[in-house]
Amino acid sequence: MLCPMGPPVAEPIGLQVTRTAKLLSRAFDDALAEAGGSLPVWLVLVSVKGQTQAMQRELAETVGIEGPTLTHHLNRMEAAGLLTRRRDPENRRVHRVELTSDGEALFFRLLESVTAFDRRLRAGISDKQIDSLSRCRTPAGRPSPSSWQACLCCLPLFGRRRLHHRHHPRHRRREARRLPALRHGKEGKLMDDVTTFLADWTTAERDPDISALEEKLTDDFLGVGPLGFTLPKDAWLARHRAGDLKYETFGLDDRQVRSYGDVAVVTARHTATGTYQGHPLPADLRATLVIVHQANAWRLAGIHMSFIAGTPGAPPIPGG
Repeated sequence: MLCPMGPPVAEPIGLQVTRTAKLLSRAFDDALAEAGGSLPVWLVLVSVKGQTQAMQRELAETVGIEGPTLTHHLNRMEAAGLLTRRRDPENRRVHRVELTSDGEALFFRLLESVTAFDRRLRAGISDKQIDSLSRCRTPAGRPSPSSWQACLCCLPLFGRRRLHHRHHPRHRRREARRLPALRHGKEGKLMDDVTTFLADWTTAERDPDISALEEKLTDDFLGVGPLGFTLPKDAWLARHRAGDLKYETFGLDDRQVRSYGDVAVVTARHTATGTYQGHPLPADLRATLVIVHQANAWRLAGIHMSFIAGTPGAPPIPGG
C-alpha cells in the first residue's frame, strides 16, 4: 500500500519482485558453479547441444550476446577442451562448433544441477500458480500488474539464509572449483591470457593460418614429436606450407597449467583427426607445452608430444 503523504507503508511489489529475481539469479549461479560451470558456459553448451553442428553466428543469436563476447567464451571453452571449432569446407568464413566428450560430460552434469534447481523452485507451488507465473509478462515484454502476486509466491521459499550471496565464503569456495579460466586476480589474468593463447594457437594449427603461427612461435621454437624427432620453427611451419599436414580437428583436453612468472607450462591430452602425407594421424597424444611472455605477447617456445599407450596409432606396449 502506498501513502500519498510519505514513504510507502508496505514495500512496493516491484521491489519485492526485483529482489526475488536477484536472489534466484544468485542461487542459479551458485548451483552451476558447484557443478563446475557458469551461466555463459551453460548457455553455450545447451545451445550447441540442440544443434548437431552449430554455426558460431547462430549461437550468438541463440544465446543472446554480442559476437565478440561469444568469441571470448568460445575461446576459453575450446582451450578447456569443452568444444571444437572448424571452418565450414563450403564457406571458410563460417565456423562450426561441436562439443567434445568433455563438453558432453559437463553438459549432462550441469543438466542435473539445472533440473534439481528447477525442482527446488517448484516445490510447494501449485500448477495453477506456475501457470499464472508464466503469464507474468505481456507480449510487449513488460510485467503484467494483474499477475504480479503470482511472482511473489517464490518469496517465502527463498529466504536470505538459504540463498548465498556471491561474496559468501561458501560461494568463493565454489568459484575455486570452476574452470581454471574463470579464476580472478593476478593468477586469473595469467590463466585467461594462457587460455586465450591456446585457443588462438589451436585454431591457427587446425585451419592452418601460417602467418598467425609465425607470430605465435618463438624464433627458437622446438617441437619434439612422439617418435623423438625434433622440428625447429621453420620445419614446423614447412609441414603446413607444403600441404603435407591436414587437420580436420585439433584440440587440447585435460589441461593442467603451472605458472612461473612469465613462463607457463601446460600438460594436456592432444586430440586430432587428419592426415600427414596421406597417412592418418595418431588420435591421442600427451603434450607438454612451454609458453613464454615475450615482447608483450605470449608465444609457444616448445612442445613435446608422446604416445598414450593403448590409443589408436600408438605403438604396441613391449611385452604386452
